[in-house]
Amino acid sequence: MPIYTLMADKLPPWVFREIGRSFLWMGTNASCRGKSAVAFPTCCRPTRFGGLGIIDLKLAGFSLRTRWLWFQRTDENRAWSALQLDFEPEVHAVFSASVTVSVGNGERTLFWSDNWINGRSVGQIAPNLVTMISKRTARQRTVAQAPSGHRWVRDISGGLSIPVLMEYIRLWGLLADFQLGTGRTGFISMALDCGWQLHGKGATRIWKSWAPPKVKFFTWLATKGKIWTADRRRRHGLDAHDTCWLCDQEPETCDHILVNCSYAKQLWWDALITLDCTCSFASQQLTLQDWWSHGRRLQAKERRKGFDTLFMLIIWLLWKERNARLFDQRSSSADQLLQLIKLEIRIWVEAGATN
Repeated sequence: MPIYTLMADKLPPWVFREIGRSFLWMGTNASCRGKSAVAFPTCCRPTRFGGLGIIDLKLAGFSLRTRWLWFQRTDENRAWSALQLDFEPEVHAVFSASVTVSVGNGERTLFWSDNWINGRSVGQIAPNLVTMISKRTARQRTVAQAPSGHRWVRDISGGLSIPVLMEYIRLWGLLADFQLGTGRTGFISMALDCGWQLHGKGATRIWKSWAPPKVKFFTWLATKGKIWTADRRRRHGLDAHDTCWLCDQEPETCDHILVNCSYAKQLWWDALITLDCTCSFASQQLTLQDWWSHGRRLQAKERRKGFDTLFMLIIWLLWKERNARLFDQRSSSADQLLQLIKLEIRIWVEAGATN
């Protein structure tokens, strides 16, 4: 989709619904009943917030239209700079809330709508007064055109003896570190989508480790508890074999099958000890995220990145073993799976994995 389309016009809501519905949805056939793996807005969050970093086209268009307002005020050479941009009120509201104006000669500072009085506009200070003037006047009247405009310019400039010939616009608050003129509109999208959230727990470990993309994606789903284990299938009204396929003793959940299952624990112990990694099990059952953090803390600092990759490999092969037993009626012992882990490690190293 051309970027200029998003900049110039607001696309209909159904476009974004169709794009989201066809991405991480599991289809519409009867076997899965159109269940979604992960909500599309979650996928559009930055990776450090637990998403996939996919561009949210709705927020990207919103940001790009805000950027047009910036160019209109800072670059008079653009052919459309003198036009009245007919954007939705929310775009103008975000721009107004994020921009303050320092008055120079007053010819480009809008008297009624710009934030030129200590970061506030006349409309914010005296909203009832603004309702008494025409919209055209409020949209076009500059500080220099106002009655006694020279007094406004002199007073706002603080009585400086050197005249300020150029006006400049700076950003504050929500967009304090963002320059609209650079084209980095992703910052606005991030701020509108999730604000100043705490970083997702361990979210950056997945994407900074060395592993094939499919393994990273599976790890991302597993850390969110979004793989189709028996408990999740039951919650969605789907048939399921409730007992763990690996140990056949306890109910199957994501945390159980990858961490707390007796088969999984045996594999974790054998793999980590064989590869000269420190291993110890907590007295209580852990979630997948907690087990990852626990095992990581046990390793020397220089080996933790390598441990992250190893962690992803082990849970990936545990999941494949579970699926082999479910779909192919084929099982491997913990020792056989350990040999497969060693083989995969050599293959990954030959493919470029380091540390």
